[in-house]
Amino acid sequence: MLEFNGTLIVIVISFVVFMIMMQYVFYKPMMEMKQQRDSYVDTNCRLADNADDDSHGLIKEFNNKISKAKAKSNEIVSAEIETANKERAKILQEKQNMMQNKIETAEKTIEEEKNDSIENLKPQIVALAQEISSKILKEDVVIANVTPEIIERTLNNNR
Repeated sequence: MLEFNGTLIVIVISFVVFMIMMQYVFYKPMMEMKQQRDSYVDTNCRLADNADDDSHGLIKEFNNKISKAKAKSNEIVSAEIETANKERAKILQEKQNMMQNKIETAEKTIEEEKNDSIENLKPQIVALAQEISSKILKEDVVIANVTPEIIERTLNNNR
């Protein structure tokens, strides 16, 4: 069977002493290094998370500023387009009014010249009518009893 002698006790004591020495020499420094590394990794992870949160906040702020700038530029463009359209409409209206005035002036001038021409030709109408009739009929024709009222009525019927 099994014998217990002093060797077994020495082996057990040496093993316990070896384990205690290993605890102070090897395991304790190793555990301290592991804790330092874990602390370093945790700190860097927190810093990375904070930097990530900050970057997302900056991206949102940047996007908000861009959308506000776009909206403002669209408002400015719309206002300028509206101003340009109003100015264009004003200029077109002025030109139309100016052209209408010119047309009315030209119509009045033409009407006055026509009336002046008719008034100037009234005394000559009978003579011209006699001359045309003579040339067409090839004999002398005398037109009598033509009053200014008859000439006026004839001219007004032909207008």
